[in-house]
Amino acid sequence: MSWRSFGIVGATFAFVSQTAFAQAPPPPPPPPPLPTTEPPKDPKEPPKEAPKEAPKEAPKETPKEAPKERPADWVDAKPGEDKPANPDEKDPKKPQTPEDQFGTEDDGKPAEKKAASRYFLGARFRDFVVPNFIFSLFADGGPDVVNIFSGGPEFMLNTGALEVIFSVTVPYADYSMDEFLFKASSDPERAFEFASSSLKLITASVDLLGRIPIDDKGTVAFLIGGGVGISGVLGNIYRNQAYPVNPGDADPSDVTKWRKCKAPGDGNQAPDGGDYCGTDNDHYGEYSEPSWSDGGSKPIVFPYIALPHLALEVTPVEEFMVRLDTGFSITGFFFGLGGGGRLPI
Repeated sequence: MSWRSFGIVGATFAFVSQTAFAQAPPPPPPPPPLPTTEPPKDPKEPPKEAPKEAPKEAPKETPKEAPKERPADWVDAKPGEDKPANPDEKDPKKPQTPEDQFGTEDDGKPAEKKAASRYFLGARFRDFVVPNFIFSLFADGGPDVVNIFSGGPEFMLNTGALEVIFSVTVPYADYSMDEFLFKASSDPERAFEFASSSLKLITASVDLLGRIPIDDKGTVAFLIGGGVGISGVLGNIYRNQAYPVNPGDADPSDVTKWRKCKAPGDGNQAPDGGDYCGTDNDHYGEYSEPSWSDGGSKPIVFPYIALPHLALEVTPVEEFMVRLDTGFSITGFFFGLGGGGRLPI
């Protein structure tokens, strides 16, 4: 069979296929939809409303953690509020009262702001007691006990833990002493002399005291520290050689058993063969000791050193202070009372 015969057969097959497709019947129509089971609606029945969705709950706010410097029940103020929600916080628009700033005292009155430094102006009184053993440290003999009274104004600075007291003795501390027997420790027994004093000291001093409150409010406080100062010396020291009435009973603690020498050679001889009234000095007839500037032993100035200085201070009200003092100085033990009013500065 040739290629031409195949072409004729193919064309004949295609023609027959198209003729058969054109003569085929059309496809059947789709089936009608099945009826629903929903009952017919009553025209008088109102239309049903669509079910409403449940309202969504607002998300709960996570409570804020209280800052470390706030109380545990602290919360933020709501928007638009002028006053903070925390009652412990102060309203910035409300003027602060003394009660808000400093609280109240026990009596309900507004408490006063405690100043960093307080200043008082007042006065003090002191009694210096010089026992005999202090004289014995430097010489033989001396008076039994000497009381030296002094007083003067005080200016006090209180800075909380420290108290500074400036004082001046006005008019002076009177170191006058009645006659007593006295000699240097290195001198022989026949060297006793009558001595007396009209000395007066004007002292400027400063006391530095640590302040230890005893109660919570600091109304009562214990003070401890010391003081230094300088004294100007006025007056005279009188000396006169002496001899015992009975050389066998020469008690230097009893001035009635001695007499003043009027001149060298006066009186009795000493047990060692020497004269009580000698020529080793001219201490006769109310002799007055020269000062340092004239080669004598009377001082022009004298140091003031107090250590320790102890005190009990009471401040019953802010405007007034009173203080009890005691301590030891190179001029003797002292006991005193001081007080003053607060300055408005």
